[in-house]
Amino acid sequence: MKTVQVQAAATARELFDQARGEALLLREGSGRAFVLVEVDRDDAETFALAGNPQLDAILDRSRARARREGWLSTEEVRKELKAP
Repeated sequence: MKTVQVQAAATARELFDQARGEALLLREGSGRAFVLVEVDRDDAETFALAGNPQLDAILDRSRARARREGWLSTEEVRKELKAP
């Protein structure tokens, strides 16, 4: 990961170019830091959903139900759905 001290004059395009292929740690003069990393569509969706309270609630309910009732294997799900 490359570290860059961000100056007020730095443009977004300059920072994007530097972040191509390698995560970029951006530091402000105040000491705050941010990470700029190139992502693909799937990564962007993962970031967008991370910490989503509605999704977290659904996952919590699903995990609790699975602990109570058990999990289905992939083969069992395919059988139920009549999938190949």
